[in-house]
Amino acid sequence: MPISLSATLITQPCGPNLSDLLQALLGLSGRMRLAAEMGHWEAMAEMQTTCTALIERIRLQTELENPLSPELLQEKQQIMLALLQDDARIRSLSTTRAGRLVPKLWPAASTPWLH
Repeated sequence: MPISLSATLITQPCGPNLSDLLQALLGLSGRMRLAAEMGHWEAMAEMQTTCTALIERIRLQTELENPLSPELLQEKQQIMLALLQDDARIRSLSTTRAGRLVPKLWPAASTPWLH
């Protein structure tokens, strides 16, 4: 069951376990992918700030919960694969967008050099 992301989730010293934090990151990653797919780049960039803070919180919580149980390690691996898929999709969309913008912003950049 996905949990909602809040400042409390990221900053509270005792609270969500690693599984909760990973699920929150997965949800945020999905929202970032959807924002990119819809062309809402500013919203995606704003979510990136939250994502960075959440990743740091996960790093700290991982240290507290080490060694991870086999179940949690499997969950973490599955979530990491999903995150990588979202990241690849976002990168693909941003690269495609950049490819369309460069000729419009810098026409000379799309003109072949004469040698």
